[in-house]
Amino acid sequence: MTRMIRRMLQVRIEGASLAIFNDKSSLRMKSQLKQYLDYYKTRSSPQYAVLVVGEWGVGKTHQVLQALEEDERYYVSLFGVESANEVHALVLEEVDPKQAKRNKTFEKVEENAKDIGGWVSLLSLGSAINRSFFSREIRPEKVLVFDDLERSNLPLKTLLGVLNFYVEQCGCPVVVIAHDVKLENKLGEMKEKIFGQTIKVQPQFNQAFDHFVQTIVAYGSKSFVNLHKQQIKSIVQNSKCQSLRVLRHVLEDLGRLHQLLSRVHRRNEDAMQELVSLFTALSVGVRMNEITASDLTSRELAIIHYSMQKGENAEEKQKPALLKLAEKHEDLNLESMLLGDIVLVQTLCEGLFIKENIRSALNNSHYFFEPEEEKPWKVLWNLDHIEDQEVEDANERMLRDLKNRDVIEIGDMLHMFGILLRLSDAGVCEDDLASTVSKCKEYIDDLLASDQLTPKSLSILDEFDASMGHEGLQYWFFGEASFKEIVAHLNSSRQIALENQYPNIAAGLLSLMTEDVDAFVEKVSVTNNGENLYSHVPVLAYVKPEEFVDDWLSSPKANWPRIGIALKNRYKYPPSRTELSKEFPWVDRVSTLMQEKASSAEGFARLRISRFIPDVPS
Repeated sequence: MTRMIRRMLQVRIEGASLAIFNDKSSLRMKSQLKQYLDYYKTRSSPQYAVLVVGEWGVGKTHQVLQALEEDERYYVSLFGVESANEVHALVLEEVDPKQAKRNKTFEKVEENAKDIGGWVSLLSLGSAINRSFFSREIRPEKVLVFDDLERSNLPLKTLLGVLNFYVEQCGCPVVVIAHDVKLENKLGEMKEKIFGQTIKVQPQFNQAFDHFVQTIVAYGSKSFVNLHKQQIKSIVQNSKCQSLRVLRHVLEDLGRLHQLLSRVHRRNEDAMQELVSLFTALSVGVRMNEITASDLTSRELAIIHYSMQKGENAEEKQKPALLKLAEKHEDLNLESMLLGDIVLVQTLCEGLFIKENIRSALNNSHYFFEPEEEKPWKVLWNLDHIEDQEVEDANERMLRDLKNRDVIEIGDMLHMFGILLRLSDAGVCEDDLASTVSKCKEYIDDLLASDQLTPKSLSILDEFDASMGHEGLQYWFFGEASFKEIVAHLNSSRQIALENQYPNIAAGLLSLMTEDVDAFVEKVSVTNNGENLYSHVPVLAYVKPEEFVDDWLSSPKANWPRIGIALKNRYKYPPSRTELSKEFPWVDRVSTLMQEKASSAEGFARLRISRFIPDVPS
């Protein structure tokens, strides 16, 4: 890697620290670092270096460069350096870029240092470089700042020896920035020989906050984030988060979130307070690797189960990560469903800010909906915030829907089932869990019998197969054995509902074969176009072989090879032969009929038909 590429990478990697502020007056009060460097830079040949450490993302590089004027320092990144000579070459490049360019310093150092190491090899270069380095350019009153100590590829002992050359032999004031606090413990005795002062940098929250807010594009979102500054600051501090990079991402995401809210949402101050608190605390937790997507799934249920079971084998029961995070934020409700689990996973873990899902989740909360106008399950889902009478009314409506089989939309149905399971588990209703599971299965069976059950989709992804919720809200009892049992029965019943449609699908395919052969081929075999919906579905078994052969041979002659190739490809691969095994007797019959047609034909007609007789898969 050339120095230019490495320096470009360095700018990208450290951009957040170097560009936190451009206004040097933003440091209204001198930090400990600033105070010490103001003293250190006045010392003549101090004979010791200063080590600057701090948490990842705290802004160490920025603060060091802010504490020293540009004409008071040289800045060298050690990122990726692989030899002592390369360090010296980088220093020369910073001290005198023109001279370094003319002499192609790095290449000459490598060329002239085959068997000689360290500073001696640099001395072997031409007199122009020696004069540049010793007679003119190295000014002891300027501070040499070495960044990224831990990102060098040099052994630590070797690297410290190189840095010590500038301290002892050149008499330069040297500041070394280490981005890993743990590295401080690895320095050993060398630390005492080289570093006379160690300073731990603290984040400058207010200045960083103001700068990051200015990077938010939408003006309204800037105002929104600024309005909640103290609230955000308190949450970040309680999180023990020292990283300004994390703060930047949190503020950017809050700005994105705000842009997707409706005016009605934004005008509800209580809702916005809760939204900012919930989103900020969980966002910091995700970015600090304290919680993951799985921890955001079934938040409330995981905590309830832990609370109920912690008395039994408490030492063996692992505390949920979300509960550990909640201990840092005693005044916040991290179980809040203002943004459901689905939306939180999408935004915080996947970076997906989907307006419809976010607005739907908010609209489903107690802040924004009228109970009497909402679906019964949705009112009961929010029962913690609804008046008792409204909850009772919603429960009566839900039980009526259950009795009359009025709910047929899959997502609504599963929400209703999940709530019934929760009520049974809590002892609110007379039925136990087993009885409730049976009633839910009966409900599904009745819909199937009346042809009202939504068939399983043949699309690549059936939206309900992998879904954990509906309308932005997670199903109650999702993940529990009883709920899984109901979902399994639902899926098998939907498969039956699909198979009940096979005769109609088959009839449609038969018509398509004569009307649009390209569409027929795309539907029944694996191609590079479309979804190939029926390529693995034994739907042709519901077509009468005689009708299929007659329609095939009565279609335009140009279509014959297309149909024949489609059938050949349909059974070509082992997975297809397994999934389409119910269709094998049908293919056998079609093959026999085609052979009979060929035998009864004459001349070119016999040859043409015999060429497209399908093989019977084994």
